[in-house]
Parts: sequence; C-alpha cells; structure tokens
Amino acid sequence: MKIARTFVQLSTRSWQGTPDHSVAQLADGRPFFSLTLEVARAIGAPVALLTPSWDKGDSTLARAYRDVFGSDLVQTAGWDASPLDRLVAACVDLSDTDYVLRLNGLNAYASAIELGSLAQDACSASSDAALFDDDIPAQMTGDVLRVGAVRRAAVELPTNSPLRVHARQAIPALAGARVLRATSPIPNDDRLRAARVQNEALYRLAHLEYDEKRVIHVGDQLGFHYDLAIDRLRGRERRVLDIACGVGFGAHRLSQEGHTVVGADIDTSVLSVARERFAHVSGLSFEEVDGEEMPYETASFDVVATFETLEHVRSPERYLAEVRRVLRPGGELFLSVPQNRWGHIPLNPQHEREYTVPALTELLRVHFANVDVQGIKQGRIIVPGDPVGSNCYAFCS
Repeated sequence: MKIARTFVQLSTRSWQGTPDHSVAQLADGRPFFSLTLEVARAIGAPVALLTPSWDKGDSTLARAYRDVFGSDLVQTAGWDASPLDRLVAACVDLSDTDYVLRLNGLNAYASAIELGSLAQDACSASSDAALFDDDIPAQMTGDVLRVGAVRRAAVELPTNSPLRVHARQAIPALAGARVLRATSPIPNDDRLRAARVQNEALYRLAHLEYDEKRVIHVGDQLGFHYDLAIDRLRGRERRVLDIACGVGFGAHRLSQEGHTVVGADIDTSVLSVARERFAHVSGLSFEEVDGEEMPYETASFDVVATFETLEHVRSPERYLAEVRRVLRPGGELFLSVPQNRWGHIPLNPQHEREYTVPALTELLRVHFANVDVQGIKQGRIIVPGDPVGSNCYAFCS
C-alpha cells in the first residue's frame, strides 16, 4: 500500500501571531522546515504544502520547495482557523479509501521508514488513522490518515471546535473511529542529542512572544493556560504572581479579571516591552525576578501562575520550594510544562528536563497536598480522564 499524498502543514506565523519556529534559519541559510521537506521526499508520494491564507505563494516556501523537489510549489492555502478544512480541500481529488501522511513543518526528525511501515499497518487494519502517542516528541512523529475519516470529521465536528485545528485529535474523537497506535521504540540518547543540537536554530526567537492583533484563539495554547486559571479563579479577587510573564499578555488578562498582579521575569528585554505596553493598567506591575531566589516575603501571594517555566530551571525542587514559600496558606498554583515520554534529553535546547505525568505529579506532591495534573493534547484540547498529551497542566493547593 502506498501513501496517496504527503502533506506538510506549516505557517510562517504561529497561533500566537508571531514568527513560527519552522521558518527559523539554519546555519546554511535554509528555513528549518526544509529538513521536514526532505523527510517528505523520502516517503516517495507527491508532496503538497498546507498553509494559511497569508502564506499563499510565499517566496520562502516556494524557494525551499523548489530546492528540495526541483519543481514549482504545490500548495493549498486558506481556512486559517481550521487546518482540518484545509486538509479536506487538499484531498478533493482523492477517494475515501486513500491514505495520506500529514507532517508538521517541525517534524524534521521523523523516520521515513517508520512512517512507511505505519502506513502499511494502517491499511492492513483498515484504520481511520495511525498515530503516535501524544507524549512522544512531535518532531519525531507524523500522522497517517484515511481520507474518508478526515471528511467525516469535518462534517461532524462543530465549526468552533478546537478539534478542527488538529486532524490527529479530530479523528479519534469520532464515534467508532478505528485508531491504530504506533509502536514507538525508545530512541537512543545520541539521536536525541543530535536533534537537540540541530534545534539550536529554532529557538533564537524571543520566548513567550504574543501578538494580540494577529492571534488565532482556537489554536492558542499559551492563552489557554491563562484562560484555565481565570475560569477557576472567577469571582475571587486575588493577589497573583505570574512567573516568567514574558511580554505580559497573560498578566494583563489576569488583571482584567480584578486580580492584583505582579508579572515577574528574569529577562529585562521582555519586561521593558511589558511595562511600556501596559503602563496605563492599574493593579498590574512588572519586576525582574529569579524564580529560584525570589525577593518576596513568605506568604506574599494568594496565587502563583508559572507557565512553560519549570522545564527551564536547573533545580526544579528549589524552584517549587520558593513557589510554595511565597504562597499564603491555602494558596493556589497553576503550572504548565511540556509533556515528554523521553524528557531526560528534551529536543528543545533551552529546556533542562521535560516531564511525564507521573514524574511531574511526584515532584509537585513534595510541596503541595492537592495536585491535579491534566494533559493538553494539542492547542486547547483536553480529553477528560486522559492525562496523556503534549503538555501538562497542573493545579495545586
């Protein structure tokens, strides 16, 4: 059985409205997603790009495609808030029984051999999709999808559902869907380290950037972290510390709910942006703070929010002890971290360690009596009762 078509889904702009990591420049001047195009070429099926409308005919995409395939860009562009609908449009000439491979622009470390074998298994089992588990580093995966299941998902899912952002989540949500899970051999440490070094090119962009004028909320996970905290705190005005606040968009959201908020970050450049942007907002301030040695008195805050931070610190135990110290008795912690089955060597070179749900839960319970860890599959997708995801979201008290 052959893959009818390989699609590479990418965008020059993230869901947060800022430059996407996939267009970061490699040492040789190529955009990072060129590595993913090489994986797609190795599959042997025709390759097309799936992009939002703003990337239609983009010269960077066209040049990279030509360099890898020696031909003009093949592209389906549009449906900015629904990559699922974009995928349906790209499959218009295929039959329901055809299988396609979907790669993300960052899937540079996927194995073409493993993906080909997965596609064969999907066909043999008449599966609607063949997928890797959600806690496997996304850069090492790809999705095999039956076209008929993609079309069914587009018809049955509500138009405003966050599932329309991710076909790999949409199909398993269908009643009676037949989903085959990939057997994932543990990669050796050398392979993980090599990917980590290669990824130095990806993370030259400022962390926690956010463009509120261009953000697409249905896929915005950074904003979702704050939305979950806001919902839980609604109707209770609190003194909140937002650690690693970046440019301050989340701290501002919390302050708009009536909370008194201190946005803390160790990066003075992002603090300058935050102070300038929100200088007019009362009850909101920004301070330079090292999270492992905070300048606040014990029991200074009712709530601490710390999103996508724990994975950066050298001593998570010391960091959490400081968080516990500055919280008042009965205080609440909202925390998120990348979820990774092989997190001892994260592919992001800025991360010290990433976590499984059990590992994170054990670490948090040293400092908090009540710990509730949920898995965010992708974007804004949480499946009740299923903690496995690409991201962990924890509430502690």
